[in-house]
Amino acid sequence: MKIGRLPKNDKTNAWETILPPRTPHEALTQVVHGDWLVIGAGFAGLAAARRLATLRPDEKIIIVEAGVCGSNASGRNSGFALDLPHTVSSDLGELDGAHRYMRLARAGIAELEAQVNAHKINCDWSKDGKYHAAVTEEGSDAMLAPFAAELDALGEPYQWVEDDTLDKKLGTKHFKRAIYTPGCVLMNPAALVRGLADSLPENVSLFENTPVTEIEYRNGAEAKTPQGAVRAPRVILAANGFSDQFGTPPNQFVHLALAASLTRPLTTDEQQAYGVEKPWGLTPANGFGGITMRYTNDRRILIRQDIRVCMGQFKSPEETARRSRQHKKLFDDRFPSLPEV
Repeated sequence: MKIGRLPKNDKTNAWETILPPRTPHEALTQVVHGDWLVIGAGFAGLAAARRLATLRPDEKIIIVEAGVCGSNASGRNSGFALDLPHTVSSDLGELDGAHRYMRLARAGIAELEAQVNAHKINCDWSKDGKYHAAVTEEGSDAMLAPFAAELDALGEPYQWVEDDTLDKKLGTKHFKRAIYTPGCVLMNPAALVRGLADSLPENVSLFENTPVTEIEYRNGAEAKTPQGAVRAPRVILAANGFSDQFGTPPNQFVHLALAASLTRPLTTDEQQAYGVEKPWGLTPANGFGGITMRYTNDRRILIRQDIRVCMGQFKSPEETARRSRQHKKLFDDRFPSLPEV
């Protein structure tokens, strides 16, 4: 089975751009054998390989990554490790599901924090919590009030923040009201992916810049790459939206593309005009139509807005420029004290 679509790195990942240079792991240049083949070195693939290595220390795990760790989808998100579901009803079955979700999410966050500390991964890991915000009174009543009731039912701590108090926390008057919850962790996701990739156990071999171009499933799998091949009896597919290239049932994937922009660091004068010292993260009450934002420890502001179907998983330079202009307008509307940013 030939792989018809491969990832393309358009060099627009801002999280990666602001990091120091890194030397990727070597590409695969020969035929290798392992007990496990993991395709994809994002969060899922790296976690699967690390856990396998711990549970089966005598087995050999091979990971192939089409590009460079941190450039992939896992390194391009907004950098929130969320411990709470955004919405859940008061139905007892859904509340029980929410408790399971929270246990899983918090176990994942705890494991990531353990790896960050053990391997000294410099990814701006920051326990800042987050604001879940609405722009209007109507939005607050429709989205935030039910969310608060759900948090009460779950026994979770939270704070209402509004008007002038919220303005001072965020440095913008755009939002009417927000619910602050303390459990979210913020980070640079590209730096976290890099650090996890560079601290794998000894029985894991990682090959970057090694796309799978053809795969056959006979007595396990043989995955061919431009300069080599991997043979293994068991495969874990962690290729995100590219999984539909590997024999999954057709028409099961809808590819969505989200766009975000990250500013340069604010100057001292700009930061003083902005007036906010502590970093923060904000998710919108309207998850599809709203704007996700962050203020980072190094004085950058992130805006993520616009979600679209993108079946080809590639945006043209013209589309990227259009979204950049759109984000600049949204930024100016929310932060009029920072016209030069």
